Amino acid sequence: MSRHVVVIIPFFQRIRGLLSSALRGVFDQRDAPEIRVIVVDDESPIPAAVELLDIDPGFRHAITVIRQPNAGPASARNTGLAAVTAGGAWIALLDSDDLWTPDHIARAVTNLEKHGNIYFSDGSLPRTGSTLFETAGFRSAEHHPIDGQSDIFALQGDYLSLLVDRSPFVTSSAVYRADVFGGLRFEPSCGICDDLAFWMSIASLSPSVVFSSRVEVFGADAAEHISIVEDWKSNKALRVSRDLIRYYNFALRTVPLSEEHRAKIRRKAANERAGTVITAMAMVKDRIPLDRGLVRDCLRESPAPAIDLLRGVTQLIRSRIIKRWGAPEGG
Repeated sequence: MSRHVVVIIPFFQRIRGLLSSALRGVFDQRDAPEIRVIVVDDESPIPAAVELLDIDPGFRHAITVIRQPNAGPASARNTGLAAVTAGGAWIALLDSDDLWTPDHIARAVTNLEKHGNIYFSDGSLPRTGSTLFETAGFRSAEHHPIDGQSDIFALQGDYLSLLVDRSPFVTSSAVYRADVFGGLRFEPSCGICDDLAFWMSIASLSPSVVFSSRVEVFGADAAEHISIVEDWKSNKALRVSRDLIRYYNFALRTVPLSEEHRAKIRRKAANERAGTVITAMAMVKDRIPLDRGLVRDCLRESPAPAIDLLRGVTQLIRSRIIKRWGAPEGG
């Protein structure tokens, strides 16, 4: 049986054409091994079957569509991963609203055959004009170039520190060896932060990470990106905070972390919890409809003494005042 790449795409979209664009990008890959695609239709308002009508019939044989009741992206990814069969040597992850450059898979597989067991690249951030590496402060020059290549590097240093400080990992660029990480699954309880939990889970399996400093993934500007918050006074912002807190708790429960890493994650969770209170108060003040269940979830997910919460809220308010007006004299 031929060794091939299996692409896992979770699908839930309200905008027509995003999945078909992503699939065309998959089949436009140059100099790549055989590619097979598993699309998991998570009860999408626009069915995957409708999107496939726009795909060249010559490629449809390589696409498997699995329909399931709506359960979120982590569950959809896990359904796809469970359907990977023998011969799938590499697994590639792709969101239905992202696009690959035509050489992404070839670059990944070429380097994974000689170095490392997981590959990722930089990716553009929709509607920002920046990339994830830029926003995360991730500098390729601090890592080791591979085989004289100017844009392929072996990740150096502490993998966990990267995740704890600010993750540079672009999940839609991830390609990994099925024989090493094929048993990994995403964590549904982390909501939209399931991809962060995935990268954290890899830490316990001694990853050998190779990355490209080039942007090889582009997010569609027209898509409704569930993790991009444009208004901090919104239920969407509260939902992101809740899922971040759940991710932090997942990391504390399941990953062998140093005390320094644990302390950093606890601080992040406490700050997120305090931010939730500030957001909720601002929404009530401005009479913006508030999902009180989200607020309760955030407070319940990150229990702490009331005095710690009050201290965190006070510090956040002070930092925002300083950021806007400058530090007071003598303080």
